[in-house]
Amino acid sequence: MNIWKRQNRAAIACVSLLLHLICALPDSLQAESCDCWPVSSTAEAVKGATLVFTGEVLQLKRFSLEPLGKDYKEFAVKMRVVRMWKGDIKNFIIIRTPAETKHCGIKFEPGQNWLIYAIGGPIPQVIKCSRTSLVNSITAQNDVKILGTGTVP
Repeated sequence: MNIWKRQNRAAIACVSLLLHLICALPDSLQAESCDCWPVSSTAEAVKGATLVFTGEVLQLKRFSLEPLGKDYKEFAVKMRVVRMWKGDIKNFIIIRTPAETKHCGIKFEPGQNWLIYAIGGPIPQVIKCSRTSLVNSITAQNDVKILGTGTVP
């Protein structure tokens, strides 16, 4: 692996850790809203994502992540995968997102269809600062045109 790839992975890991540490701050020290850097281009978002797919939200389950603070909660979101562009995904997947919008969580609801840009391992995370958007939004429609046909799981 060349040094640029190692440095890029290290930078991504540092940003992810920083986001998690910010989320773990007591509410009194946090801003009341999620502040995102400028949204990346479609190509940059795909490059930075572990998984890129469209899917329908089937179910949400709220859970705690004690290492990030006793009050920090996330949602596990079960989705039916419709089409995929990056990653090894079967028919169904569970992703996670912070439960609070102030922690950059996305307000998923059963029945909604989303274009997902997820990062991470066994249970990938999705946050508002990614290009993740409802399939019927202009952003998602433009991204799908750029991404092409993709594959069906």
